[in-house]
Amino acid sequence: MSFITALESALVARAQSDGTLVNLLGGTGAPRFTILWGAVTLPGAFVVCRAEETDPTDSFDKRSTNYTVTFDVFDSSDNGVTTCQAIMVRLLGDWPVQSNRQPSFGFDRWVPDVSSSGWNAGSGMIKRGTTTAHEKDEMHYTIRLEGNATFG
Repeated sequence: MSFITALESALVARAQSDGTLVNLLGGTGAPRFTILWGAVTLPGAFVVCRAEETDPTDSFDKRSTNYTVTFDVFDSSDNGVTTCQAIMVRLLGDWPVQSNRQPSFGFDRWVPDVSSSGWNAGSGMIKRGTTTAHEKDEMHYTIRLEGNATFG
């Protein structure tokens, strides 16, 4: 399994394990957290997750790579701002209030398990920014996180 495939699987599994996030996205019957742009039907809130490997480097005994994870949060309902903000809270998580600084939910500071690919994401992902790209009748927020993984 490739690093990106393992990372995407870990991201989807983490999101699906968060019952509050699943409920905000319409419940278990709706695949509203996805890595596929065309997989969601409107209306309602949904999240598209993208993973990108950047700056891979090699040394004699190890390979490392930086990676970026982007969450695009959409909602076309009348309460889109409120729903998107609640979803973003769940995506970022609660690491600041945890004594061990490991989130019990969310992705900021979370260490994805990508061991099935032979890689190790030893440090947690860190939030690098939030942007908006609202369009007519649709709220759109983007959260970007970055991390580093090693192989070997």
